[in-house]
Amino acid sequence: MIKGVLFDLDGTLIDSAPSIIRCFEKTFADLFPEVVLTEEEKLSFLGPTLVQTFSKYTDDMDYVYKAFDHYVMHSTLEHDNDMIPAFPNAEAILKRLKEKGYKVGLVTSKKNNMAKRGLENNGLLKYIDILVGFDNVKNHKPAPDSLLKAADMLNLKPNELIYVGDHVNDIIAAKRANMKSVGVEFSHNIDKLKLENPDYIIKDLLDILEIVKEK
Repeated sequence: MIKGVLFDLDGTLIDSAPSIIRCFEKTFADLFPEVVLTEEEKLSFLGPTLVQTFSKYTDDMDYVYKAFDHYVMHSTLEHDNDMIPAFPNAEAILKRLKEKGYKVGLVTSKKNNMAKRGLENNGLLKYIDILVGFDNVKNHKPAPDSLLKAADMLNLKPNELIYVGDHVNDIIAAKRANMKSVGVEFSHNIDKLKLENPDYIIKDLLDILEIVKEK
């Protein structure tokens, strides 16, 4: 029996892909000017942590964290300017789930303060029972650690939860955590996501209501 729903943030509840790519473009222009990013590379930045991404371009961890901070600076400006909107029915699904008594959590590779800001800007934070972000675990998706921590915080068993995401890492992490996996069809990485065989693929966030009802 499903008692709770966990959501990814970027690309799942909020339409942050354009902002994320802009911030990466600015960071690479400033700190990795020799790198010419392809469109495929830019899309590959959607999902992994900043450390995972920048580590592909330098072995100098001090420089990785310098790039991390540089990206966060640009991202903070975009959040402050309310440039990241929620997807259609994001608030509606969270509200309906809460009304029906389900626990609702957020599991993201984003730092907590930035995740909260994205939720607040779209009026979504009030529906979230718990948040597990970059700050809270050592091993990030596709490792199951963050999802298992969320289950523990909600006092639920992993098989009582589903995880909704837009990236292959979300699907892999859910499977490793023994949770049902749900992919969103509006993902920028939908073809790769489908290769991981999620338990469900939804076109609209409100479709989650049918999944929790049947389980």
